[in-house]
Amino acid sequence: MAINRLPPRPPPPPPPPPAPKVAAPKVAARANALATRAQPPVIPSKDSFQPASATKSLASTRLAAKPVAKQATAPASTARSFASVQAKGTVRAQGTARVQGTAQAQGTVRAQGATQAQGTVQAQGTLRAQGTAQAQPAGFLGGLSQGIQNLGQGIQDLAHDTVEGATNVAQGVAQGATNVAQGVAQGATDLFNGAVEGATNVAQGVAQGATDLFNGAVQGAQDLAQGVAQGAQDLAQGVAQGATDLFNGAVQGAQDLAQGVVEGAQDLAEGTAHVVQQGLDALNTGVNGTGNYAPDPATGFGTTPPGTPIPPGARPVQDPQPTGVPGVSIDPDDGWIVGAGPTGPTAYPPNTPADQVQPFTPEGQDPNAPRPTILFTNGILTNSADEARAAQQLANQTGANVVCVHNGTNGGVVDVTQAGGDLVNLPGNAATNTLTNLMTQAAQSGEPVYVAAHSQGGIITSDALLHTKNNLRAQGMSADQVEQVMGNFNVQTFGGAAPVYPSGPNYTHVVHPGDPVSGPLGMGNPLNAASAIAQGQQVIVAPNPAPIYGDPFQNHGFSGYVPQAGLPS
Repeated sequence: MAINRLPPRPPPPPPPPPAPKVAAPKVAARANALATRAQPPVIPSKDSFQPASATKSLASTRLAAKPVAKQATAPASTARSFASVQAKGTVRAQGTARVQGTAQAQGTVRAQGATQAQGTVQAQGTLRAQGTAQAQPAGFLGGLSQGIQNLGQGIQDLAHDTVEGATNVAQGVAQGATNVAQGVAQGATDLFNGAVEGATNVAQGVAQGATDLFNGAVQGAQDLAQGVAQGAQDLAQGVAQGATDLFNGAVQGAQDLAQGVVEGAQDLAEGTAHVVQQGLDALNTGVNGTGNYAPDPATGFGTTPPGTPIPPGARPVQDPQPTGVPGVSIDPDDGWIVGAGPTGPTAYPPNTPADQVQPFTPEGQDPNAPRPTILFTNGILTNSADEARAAQQLANQTGANVVCVHNGTNGGVVDVTQAGGDLVNLPGNAATNTLTNLMTQAAQSGEPVYVAAHSQGGIITSDALLHTKNNLRAQGMSADQVEQVMGNFNVQTFGGAAPVYPSGPNYTHVVHPGDPVSGPLGMGNPLNAASAIAQGQQVIVAPNPAPIYGDPFQNHGFSGYVPQAGLPS
C-alpha cells in the first residue's frame, strides 16, 4: 500500500535585519527572532482586548500592566521589528508598526497608522492603535520559542525583582535604625532640657513665695497696728459722745416731763369739763328726748311706674273694718304682703313669691336699680297704710328695697292677747305663716337675707325663724347645714318685744331706755340683753327721741327708731 507523505515543511525564511533601536532616555529594548509561520495570535492578558474597526479613528486595547517610571518613544513613521521587542515605558509609532516575533511592553504602546504583528504581542499596561490593527498568526515553533523566551525573561525579571526587593528591605532597615537612633538622641536632649527648666521654675517659685510671705507678714503687722490705733480712737470718741448725749438727754427729759405735766393738767381739766357736759346732755336727753324722728314720706309714695306688672289678686291696701264690738275690728290685709303698686301701697296675696312683689324703693332713686331687699314686720295697733308709711321711711334710711308682711290689727285688747300667744309660740298668727314662707324661700337661694321688725313684729320674726329652721330640717338638711344656711340671715329689731331669738342669724337689737315695751319684755331688759350678748348678738341702746314724761309710747314708735336703722357693712 502506498503511503502519501506530506511534503516537508519549507525552512523558515531568514530573519529580517534587526529593527533600529529607538533612542530614548533610560529605556531597555529587547528583540528576538520572529517566527516564520503564521499562527493564531496568542495575547495573554488580564483585561479585555477590543480591536478598532477600519472606520474608527481610535482603538484601545488595555492590558493589566505594572506601571514603570521610565518611558520610551518611537516617533518613526514606520517601525518594523523582526525579532523580539520588549519595552518598559511608552512605545509610540506614527505610521505603520510591524512586529514579526514577540513584542512585549511594560507601559503604554501607541501606534498611529497601521499596526501589524506576526507572532505574539504581550503588553502590561495599555496598547492603543489609531488606524488599522492587524495581527498575523505565528507558527507553532514561533509560539514555542516565544514561550521559552518569555519563561526566561520571567526568571530574569524574578531574579531582578528579588534583588531589588532585598536591596529595598536593607535600605529600609538601615533608614529605620537611623531614625530610631536620632529619635532616642532627640528625646534624651528634650528630657535633659525639661528637667533643667523645671528645676529653674521651682527655684524661682520658692524664692517668689518666700518674698510674698515676708511682704504679707509686714503688711499684716502694719494693718494690725493701724486697726488697734483706730479702735482706741473710736472708743474714746464714743465714750465722749455718750457722755454728752446722756447729759443732753437728762436735760431734755426734764423739760419734756415738765411740759407733759402742764399739758396733762390742761387735758384733765378739759376732759373733766367735757365729761361733765356730756353728762348734762345725756341727762337732758334722757329727760326731754332727742326729738330725732324719721320724716314722713312724700305724697304718693309707693306708686310704681306705669306698665309695671302686678300679679293677679293684688289690690290697694284696706283699712280695718269694725265688727260692732267696741275695740274689736277685722283687718282684711292681715297676713298679706304689702308693697308698692300702680295707685300706691298695694296688698299682695300671702302666697305671692317675693320676686313678684313690687317693693318700696328709696325716694329720689331709680326704682329699677339693683339693691338688697328687707322683709319688714310691724307691731300692734298698725294698719296696712301705716305699715307702708314705716316701710318707706326704712327704705329712705337704709337705701334698700322693702317688702312688708302685714301684722293686722284687731284692736288693742286683741292685739295684746295675740302677742302673748306669740310669746309662747301659739299657732294661728297669719303674719307668722307668711313670713315663714318667705324666709324659707329666701334661705334656699343661698343669698344674704335682710329682716327688720318692730315691737310685736320682733316676736313674729323670732317664731318665723324657728319655723324656717324646722322646714329646712324637714327638707333633709342636717343641723350643721341649717346653722350654716341661717348664717346668711341679718336681723334688725327696733323696740322688739321678744326676749330670745333662735341661733344662726346675725342680730342687731336697738332699744330706747324709755321704751315701755322693749324695756320689760325685749332687749331693754338687762337680763335678756346679757343673754343675747353672750350668744354673739349685738344690743344697741339709743337715746330716747321723746321725753320720759308725758306719753311713754313716744319712745316706742317706729319713726323714733328709724334713724338707727341700716344694713350691715
